[in-house]
Order: sequence, then structure tokens, then C-alpha cells
Amino acid sequence: MNGQPFDNLRANSWILLTPFKSGQLYSSQVACYKGRYKNPLTDAKVEDKFCSLGHRTFGRRCIGPLLECLWRLNEAQELSKLLRRLTRVE
Repeated sequence: MNGQPFDNLRANSWILLTPFKSGQLYSSQVACYKGRYKNPLTDAKVEDKFCSLGHRTFGRRCIGPLLECLWRLNEAQELSKLLRRLTRVE
């Protein structure tokens, strides 16, 4: 890089630093990474991420019904009914 490393940093952008085993540090400017409000994840990506991370906590058999309930959370008239449904999944 020429000059100061952050001289040309644009507003709402981020510097991504990637260290290599060799000790070198690679940096790149990311305008708006995935998952931010200006660049949201698709529903499919949200589901993939939730399932890949959540199966360790909730188990593979529970993750599908839990995801289905979470997608419908804003439709639930009574949260207690939703929670009872989740506790029945085994």
C-alpha cells in the first residue's frame, strides 16, 4: 500500500485483514459485507447459517421445526403456544 493504509477509506466500508501462515497480512476494503442492512442475506442464506450453527445446540432433528416456528414468529398470536410446540419436538 502506498501512503497511510486507511487514507482512502470510504464511509460505510470496512478493512478486511487476512493473516497468512507466512506472516504476511493481506488487507482489502469491503464496501458493505453480507448481512448488513444495506446488503442483507437472502432467506436461504439465513436458513443455511442458522442450521449449520444451530444443529450443535438444538440437534439435527429439532432444527427444522424450530426454524419453521421462528419464521412464523410474527404470526403467533400467543407465544406460549409456539413454545409448547417447540418442547414437543424430540
